[in-house]
Amino acid sequence: MSVTQEFSQNSMKLKRCKKIYTVTFFYFVIASIAFLLYGIIGLVSVGADQYLNHVIEKVVITPVTTAFAIDALLVAPVTAYLGYRLNLLKHDLSGLLGIMLHTGNIILCLVGNAHKMFDAIKLPFYVTMVYSILCLTCFILMLRTNAVFRWLEDQIGYPYFNERMLEQEFDRKQMEIKSPFQVEMERRMKTASDSMNDIGSTDQVLEHYEAVHKPSEMDSL
Repeated sequence: MSVTQEFSQNSMKLKRCKKIYTVTFFYFVIASIAFLLYGIIGLVSVGADQYLNHVIEKVVITPVTTAFAIDALLVAPVTAYLGYRLNLLKHDLSGLLGIMLHTGNIILCLVGNAHKMFDAIKLPFYVTMVYSILCLTCFILMLRTNAVFRWLEDQIGYPYFNERMLEQEFDRKQMEIKSPFQVEMERRMKTASDSMNDIGSTDQVLEHYEAVHKPSEMDSL
């Protein structure tokens, strides 16, 4: 494979990684806010349900809405935080914690559904399942994307993957690197410059001596 083809493939992979980062970032933000609002609405529904229970003495949806309002209020902020660390900070441990969190949430929903917890109202079950499955998918996808991104960081030409930019970067580094010959020449030039400064200082001392010294009889002898 030629360098041009390799750069082209790596450039496409990098663009794909950045696209995935952008999509998952907005998903974590928007979906978590929506799920959090769902939890708040659930708490309001609990209050309304308690009012109905007091008026008509019949419990309709309070257990379901209470459980999943609490679930939303706990899971949504944690998901947004873990998604932020995984997306922007490339913190893989956050991705593993996110996978564990939503796997547990999905299992909790399935167990509740098996015990007919959602017979009164199915909406909390569907909302939570969709949210957790999508979050689980995003966390897995982000872990894979981080692995590809780290591999690209170690490749020649990162982050431009452009031959012209690579040549310019190489030339710049070459200009910064001094050969042993250049180092030796600079050392000798510095030594010669210091020697000339010493000679100049000696001449100034002699001139000062001649200016202040007056001939005496001993000088005549």
